[in-house]
Formats: sequence, C-alpha cells, structure tokens
Amino acid sequence: MVGKSYIIAGSPIFHSYSPHLFRLIHSFNNQRFESTISENDYFFLETQKLNANSFEKSDDMDRFSQDLTWHDFNLNDKFGIDYFAEFRKNLDEEILSYVNLTSPLKHTTSSLKFENLDDSLSYESVNCLAICENNTYSISTDGLAVVWLALLAGLEIEKSVLSIVGGGGTARSAANAWISFGGKVNQISGNRRISIPEESKTDEPSDFMLLIDSCEDFSSLKSDAVILQAKYNSTQEVPNHLTNLGGTHLLVAQHLLCWYLLWNDNPNFKIPTFSDLLANLEEFISDKN
Repeated sequence: MVGKSYIIAGSPIFHSYSPHLFRLIHSFNNQRFESTISENDYFFLETQKLNANSFEKSDDMDRFSQDLTWHDFNLNDKFGIDYFAEFRKNLDEEILSYVNLTSPLKHTTSSLKFENLDDSLSYESVNCLAICENNTYSISTDGLAVVWLALLAGLEIEKSVLSIVGGGGTARSAANAWISFGGKVNQISGNRRISIPEESKTDEPSDFMLLIDSCEDFSSLKSDAVILQAKYNSTQEVPNHLTNLGGTHLLVAQHLLCWYLLWNDNPNFKIPTFSDLLANLEEFISDKN
C-alpha cells in the first residue's frame, strides 16, 4: 500500500460526511499549525465484505479529493476531548490506513482477527480501525460519543437516565459507556434487545434519549430532557420543548474520538474542539445545499 489511506467501509457510504470531517481536521492542522502532514492518497471504499483484501487499494476505491477550508469560529467546550484521556491507546506502529466502519460491518466484526483495544468486540460494535503493517487495531467510539454529547448538554451521567429507542451496535455501545460512567439505562423499544445488568436498569423518567428507530411516545422523558437522533438524515419530529441534537452531532463526536483515542500516532497532529468542527461541518452542509 503506497502512502496512507482513509477508508469508510460499509454499505451504503456515499451519503457519509465522514470524508469531509477527515479533510476538515487536516485543513485545521495545515492552517493553524503550518502542518507538514502529508495527505498523500486518500480513498474511501464501499463494501459489504470485510477481510484482509478489503483494504488494499484498488480500482473500486474512489479518490476523495475535495479541498475544504477550515474556518476559525474559536468555539470552546465545557468538556473537551481530553476528558477521555484515560481511554487513549498508544500504538508502537505507524498507521497506514485509518478506517471508519459503518453498518452493517460495524455489527459483524466478532469473528475478525483485530487487536481489540477495548471491549467493543464483546458487544459487536466496532467502528474505528487503525491498520498498521503487522496488526489491525480496533475500538468503538459510539458510546463515548453519546456520553460526551450528554456532558456537553449539561448532564451528570451518574445522576442521569439514558433511554434507548432501537437496538443494534450503537445502542449496545451507548448502554455500555453510560453504565461505565455510573448512569442508568432503559431500552424503551427495539427488535434487537440489548443486555443491561439488572442493577443498571430503571424505568424512571429519562434525562437523555438515544433515538435510533422512530418514536411516537415521549412521555418517558423529563420535561428538560435531551434527544439525540442517531441518523443525520432523520425526519423524526420531536416535541419543541426538548433539546434536539442531530446525527451530525454524533458523527462529529465519534470522528474526533477516533482521532484522539486511536489515530494519535503523530504528536504534532492537533484535534479541534467539538463545537468548532461541528460549525465547520454545518457550514459545509449549508453551502452544499
């Protein structure tokens, strides 16, 4: 493999804003820190298979070459990404390929020979890979991203209840992270039931709702609750009095955590704030539309 590559594996992926986030973070470094980090060859790949050959450069990969300009909004966050410093992974190898996994691949990785650096293989929700010459390392950032967004919304996780509408890998990852920070969880609905320890279950009114599937009844929420819609193209209507976070919020948080927790093999590479990267993505979306 020549140079470095950035890969999005899943199907479909061509609606994804992940490549734009990747380029924006590079633009942030190149403008603010006079970075000499090479962007060489970046490709993203749509595939429904995941094996050793899936990540070799081929004619099936499309070059992502759009230049994006970073805008300095100078927005800071009450809880910066360094809040999650204890979860950082330090690799002894140079990363050759940065990989984001989307559905359905993120849910079907338990049989693959990754060097799993957290417990994400156990609940089948791997979404971030670092491919090196000798090993492929994996983690999940979904659950920590949900926790981060709740913190940014002003919640104290250990005093808060997470309700989940839907199931699957994102739901499992979110429940696992929320519980690890001392919170309680209630899965309201979902064809795929998630495993919640009895001591962490509750049917109390919730402070934060992870909305994966559609929901018609919001009566289980507190009057000042926060809703996070996992899909950024969701058309779900929610009550006006509730704080409504979109899927782009989750995507930005996930992507920043990929950089911070796993893709951190270059000490000169800087991570922008959540709010600044979200503002840049929203500006790009607005200009595109």
